Amino acid sequence: MKTTLLYFLICFSSLMMVFGENQGSNTPKKHRRPRSPAVEDYFKTLKQQNPEEMKRLRDLRQTDPEAFRKELRNRVNKKKGHGKRRQDPRKVFDEHLQHIQQAETPEARAQAEQKLKDAVEERIDKGLMLREKAIARMQEQLKTLEERHLNDKQNRDQLISRQVESLLNELDSNLYRAKED
Repeated sequence: MKTTLLYFLICFSSLMMVFGENQGSNTPKKHRRPRSPAVEDYFKTLKQQNPEEMKRLRDLRQTDPEAFRKELRNRVNKKKGHGKRRQDPRKVFDEHLQHIQQAETPEARAQAEQKLKDAVEERIDKGLMLREKAIARMQEQLKTLEERHLNDKQNRDQLISRQVESLLNELDSNLYRAKED
């Protein structure tokens, strides 16, 4: 029985560690994700520029969390330009291609081809820049995750001890409450 209980506690503590529960605390953790810096900045700006709207959103969050989330998603999507159709890449270059076709002299054609090349370069460079930013973000996330993993690995025994202690305290308090009832 003791072996089974100990096995259960170790398995449960491992699960708790994986799911990021609050180690060593007997108080229930509030299940709310921390805000990103961009969201924090957005709310600071909104509070400064339009306190009434900030109050309305705060009230909406309290009364109808789902409507609050939906409104925030709509605001973010509007700000990011989601919902706008991306222009067909070939249509972007149609004007340049038309100028090439209509060129009457070799010099005019060469000039129109250079403008097409410049437009293609601009589009390619923008795509590369966006991809580089995405890669940098992912590398930063990976670095953070690796640091957290290394820290948890180094403090493995402490994490296990704290989690087992927390579970035993919870078990003891539940047994004490059961005896009182």
